[in-house]
Amino acid sequence: MSAEPVNKKLTPKAMDHDSVAADSLKRSALIERFFNSRLRLSQLRMLVSIAGMGQLKRVADALSVTPSAISKQVAEIEESLQVSIMTRVGNRIEFTPVGAVLARRAQELLAQLERTRIEVDELCSGVAGSVGLGVVPTVAPLFLPAMMLMLKNRAPNASIRIYEHHFDRLAPMLEEGTIDIALARETTHPLSSGFLEQLVMTDPLAIVCMSQHRLAQKRHLKWKDLEGVPWVLPTRGSSTYMHLQSLILRNGLTIPAGSIESNSLGATAGLLQAYPFVSLLSLAYVRTNVQANGLTVLALSTEGMQSEIKTVWRRDNENPIITILSEAIRQHVVLL
Repeated sequence: MSAEPVNKKLTPKAMDHDSVAADSLKRSALIERFFNSRLRLSQLRMLVSIAGMGQLKRVADALSVTPSAISKQVAEIEESLQVSIMTRVGNRIEFTPVGAVLARRAQELLAQLERTRIEVDELCSGVAGSVGLGVVPTVAPLFLPAMMLMLKNRAPNASIRIYEHHFDRLAPMLEEGTIDIALARETTHPLSSGFLEQLVMTDPLAIVCMSQHRLAQKRHLKWKDLEGVPWVLPTRGSSTYMHLQSLILRNGLTIPAGSIESNSLGATAGLLQAYPFVSLLSLAYVRTNVQANGLTVLALSTEGMQSEIKTVWRRDNENPIITILSEAIRQHVVLL
């Protein structure tokens, strides 16, 4: 049996297929070139104006140009894409399917640009409205100073409302719109599907006391050594309190008489200095305040209790201050 010739002659059908493929590639290249280097903002405005007015003369008057200038822009787009984008129907202009897509997307792009212009103007002029921030007590001292400093540098006239609560109180405030963004540890309280959350950092809660406390001097510390030692506890009913209570019970202890409840990190640190309490504090807070307050971390596991700090905000909230606060949080994490 004879071998097939190496240079087999193409059939008309194969030639047609190759020609169509080549035309398709050429058209794709033209479209890509148009969107990458030839599309102009003035063309977007022109398309939106035509969609709204339907007549070239009215569009020309609105844009303070001549009708021929509008026709020239249309011709440039059609030449770049090698496709018609509009047709005349009497005195009116109607878009082809391609033209309709361009006009619709142009409207969306211009709307986004206008929102961007407003945000930039607000930030540059220092007038950026207001924002509600919710933060849990074990996180507030870590982030609030840095967040407020950046906010005042970027938008000095912006006003901010700060609410310090546990997340079970902050979650309804997010739903109601009282606050725009929350910085929290445990975010298991149910929220509607319109909310987003993002991990900020890992910051375990640690059992601490003052460096002069007898427990700080003890080698090979065990949970039973805490028997009878009073605590500065999270407020009763909070998720942190319940986690800690469960941890204490699992280790064969109970919360002793004479313990105090506090939802203020600053107050807790002061109480630890005034009396030989133990307490549960943020490890990052302890590290940044160890010299000022003389705090010591006890070598007792908290089993990863509430170790993640997250931000939570509504998906469709376009308040520009949220962006500033989020950036401040990210930058501050690097310094902790």
